[in-house]
Amino acid sequence: MMNYVLCGWYETEFGLEVFEVEGLDLEACVTQVRHDSDDFGHTDMELNGGVGTPDYDVTSKVIKMVCAS
Repeated sequence: MMNYVLCGWYETEFGLEVFEVEGLDLEACVTQVRHDSDDFGHTDMELNGGVGTPDYDVTSKVIKMVCAS
């Protein structure tokens, strides 16, 4: 079974943070990154995600997920 991959960048007070994480689904990946950074979801970002290959722009979806929680 292939994992979901989320990658991209977001702004922090120190500049851009580039990352790539894997999880069961998009929600698991977002939870993992949010655990590592309080800034994630509240600053400028560009994110791609997908099963096995992160080939879809998921920026808007992630922003909605973060704002809803």
